[in-house]
Amino acid sequence: TAATNSANFTAPFFISRRNYEVISVKERHEVAGTSAGAVTLQLQKVADGVAPASGTAVLTSGINLKGTANTLQTGTVTATIINKSLIDGDTLSLVTAGALTALTGVSVVVELKSL
Repeated sequence: TAATNSANFTAPFFISRRNYEVISVKERHEVAGTSAGAVTLQLQKVADGVAPASGTAVLTSGINLKGTANTLQTGTVTATIINKSLIDGDTLSLVTAGALTALTGVSVVVELKSL
């Protein structure tokens, strides 16, 4: 996936149909971002009727998209239960920060536990 446009990420990619807890988030990219500033990826829990960028951060900090290419990175999931718990109708979205210059081949895996 060409990641040079943040719009490639913000649409919800998962709609919860029951209660879940986010257990882990892993990311890998083929070509790292090259922007001078920080380039990060955050997993957002988004309630029905809320824009993805206004959701709740699931990670304690964004995953570094300028990290070494083709290397698995693991995000740190928040310890705050309400921030990592999904109910029926919640969605998950990826939200980026910074310029995505040169970034390509982004893959993300989110592990969920059914509650």
